[in-house]
Amino acid sequence: MRIERYITQTKAGQEQQVRARLALRGIPAIAPRTRRFERRSGQRIVLYAGSAMPGYVFPRATSQQFSMFREVKDACSRPLMVDGKVRPMSTAERARIAEVLRDPPADPRDPHPLGKPDEKKPPFTIGQAVRVISGPFASFGAVVERVWLVSKQWKIRVEVMIFGRPTPVDIDAGALVAA
Repeated sequence: MRIERYITQTKAGQEQQVRARLALRGIPAIAPRTRRFERRSGQRIVLYAGSAMPGYVFPRATSQQFSMFREVKDACSRPLMVDGKVRPMSTAERARIAEVLRDPPADPRDPHPLGKPDEKKPPFTIGQAVRVISGPFASFGAVVERVWLVSKQWKIRVEVMIFGRPTPVDIDAGALVAA
């Protein structure tokens, strides 16, 4: 019997438990994980660690072994079916998953999801009207007072009206959009 890679769906966040339960049954599986790091005060800190493909586990088994998968209790998962039949992954699916693992999707908390800022050109000009989109001043309108570069990230000092008074606030460029 040929050993094939299958796709199973599970609850997001349960991938490692399902992988461990399958391993106890003698069925090796992968549940791809991703990590993002940053240096703070000279130390490497994990910013984000989680599943690269939430809700999916990829067991490697024969069709006979894979039929035992349904007997795994509390797995909270089910095999992905095509036309009502459990089928192994195609070569195209394997290539697509390998591409996702090589170049993972952007982290929603990443302040620059479209890439690093251009260090030579500031994102806003002094006097420009902007709107704050995240943080404690979200949805406030503001005017840019100062723009400077700190550790390869643009910082912007804006003047926000709080209780009728102009208040200067320092904000990352990723938290602002042009008004």
